[in-house]
Amino acid sequence: MVEEILPDFSGKVVVLYMTNDTDPQQSGSTMIDPEFEEQGGKLFLRGSIPEGVTDSDWAAGVEMAVAWEHVIEYLVFDSLDDYFDRVQRVHREHNLH
Repeated sequence: MVEEILPDFSGKVVVLYMTNDTDPQQSGSTMIDPEFEEQGGKLFLRGSIPEGVTDSDWAAGVEMAVAWEHVIEYLVFDSLDDYFDRVQRVHREHNLH
């Protein structure tokens, strides 16, 4: 059996899109510095929700975990600055149209 090689997200910002997302462009889950861990026999990606990614920051700093089997796509950013720069770029471009 081939051992599964998992990505190393150390120090990264990751936006996850899951199988149950109704609108993937609007409903990604963002976490910072996530790590893989097993819980109840399933593989999860666990990290913290960064400040500035939720409405009113109600969940900033809260730990979250997502079952890896439900992830269908993910984006990896080198830093929070990189993430926010790209988000702002999209908002500026959207407001120009």
